[in-house]
Amino acid sequence: MEDRALTATDATARAYWLLVLGPLAALALLYLYPLATVLWLSVTVPSPGVGNFAALASSAAVQRIVLTTLRVCLTTTVLALAIGYLIAYAA
Repeated sequence: MEDRALTATDATARAYWLLVLGPLAALALLYLYPLATVLWLSVTVPSPGVGNFAALASSAAVQRIVLTTLRVCLTTTVLALAIGYLIAYAA
């Protein structure tokens, strides 16, 4: 009797994995492959190395964008924590 239970469990597990494999394949194809390609190009074009990132870090426009992003993130985080704290302890 235990053999039949294990077989049913194994069949269910296989069915679940078959359901998961499609989305995982789509994720790999549509997200991970382009991401890996862009990262590869960022360190190999026009010449191998991290010169592209050094040029970005020294750009005034990029520095301004990063600072603005950090300011927005900090403001949003502080407001979300304050509102969440008020809601959690309002009772």
